[in-house]
Amino acid sequence: MKYTMILSLCLALAGCAKTVAVHPGAISNLDSYAYDLLIVEQDSINTAKAQYQAGQLPASAKTALNAAIDQYNITEATWQSYHATGANQTALQSSLDALIVAVGELVKLLPAKSTPKPVNQSLEVFHVHYAYAA
Repeated sequence: MKYTMILSLCLALAGCAKTVAVHPGAISNLDSYAYDLLIVEQDSINTAKAQYQAGQLPASAKTALNAAIDQYNITEATWQSYHATGANQTALQSSLDALIVAVGELVKLLPAKSTPKPVNQSLEVFHVHYAYAA
């Protein structure tokens, strides 16, 4: 999980200036980057949610988990809008930055995990909204 946070932070610091392959179907580098970041952060949230529900995280993790879930949902909706229209690039970048911070706070509470699997797939529009932790 700590590797996920490091990857997220590196991607955020690099921003769109880094030359990377753009996913097929992406409208821009930002669109492709946002898609990758959403997948990585989705994995972090899923892992944390499962660990929380299994009692492997302290009760205090609920606040950080729900904050990450809230920000993920906001970011995913912002990305969907950007992907469809190409508008509000600044809003998407701000939302991505906030997601990195929210998931970073959550990741600090997780036990160490092995290196995440790399994502290598074409851009597919997805829509996932999470329910709050019980």
